[in-house]
Amino acid sequence: MDQISVIQIIITVIGSSAVFSFVQFLITRKDNKRKDNIDTKINQLKDELEDDVNDKVEIGVASYQKQMKIIDSIQTSMDKLATNDEEIKETIEKVSELQDTMADSLKGQTHDRILWLSKDIANRGGITIKEKANIESMYRPYVAFGGNGEVKKSVEYIMDLPVISEEESRKREKELEKAHLSELFNEIDMERQKNNNNK
Repeated sequence: MDQISVIQIIITVIGSSAVFSFVQFLITRKDNKRKDNIDTKINQLKDELEDDVNDKVEIGVASYQKQMKIIDSIQTSMDKLATNDEEIKETIEKVSELQDTMADSLKGQTHDRILWLSKDIANRGGITIKEKANIESMYRPYVAFGGNGEVKKSVEYIMDLPVISEEESRKREKELEKAHLSELFNEIDMERQKNNNNK
């Protein structure tokens, strides 16, 4: 056979519908297998999703039941509180009155302490850094409690005094004590002289 007749046979076979039918059969078979695999996977996913949804529904029902128990417990507690409402109001009023009394007492003590310290600092003519911080820490709450007036003037005065060292503070205090004792002894001597003159 020559080459042309082989080519003609090949073209005839290729051109015939049998080859096309065979190719179409192979493609269809492959598509069907793929479709079957996809259907199997879809069914598996459906089953898994259904199981997951059922699990979540069960969890949701359990969670809902727990929440309802908590809500019932809260409602019961609120009912108890409502019955004790008057007692609670009375207790709150008593606590409020006690707080007011304590605040007034604290304000009074702070007032006295600030004035006492201010007098010593003013007599000394200078304030230490530590005293300044101490006075400021007492004065802020004192003002917050409604204090003012005499203490405010006193604090403003001593805060304007020159800042001195702790050593200088002790030195000035000793000098003041000596002067005070000297005055006291002079008064005692004068009282003795008076008593001696009256005899």
